[in-house]
Amino acid sequence: MKTKFYPMVNSMDDCIPNDTLTEREKLVCKIICSEKEGIRFNALKRRSGLHQEILSRILKRDFDLCGYSRIDDAYISVKDRR
Repeated sequence: MKTKFYPMVNSMDDCIPNDTLTEREKLVCKIICSEKEGIRFNALKRRSGLHQEILSRILKRDFDLCGYSRIDDAYISVKDRR
């Protein structure tokens, strides 16, 4: 049985827009919001413990919902760019 890894992140309720997101989607949003300098796909995959296909689908689906963008091969929270 594979152990899931859930990273320690601060309370970032402002990054999570609503309750329609799944637990996996919320986890990905929290990880992105916790990284001030942005996070690359492989690091995001490692921290979330998700398979790359699942993570890729989550990133495509939640691009607008979570308030992040992709800049120079890294995902960064839009609120950090202000």
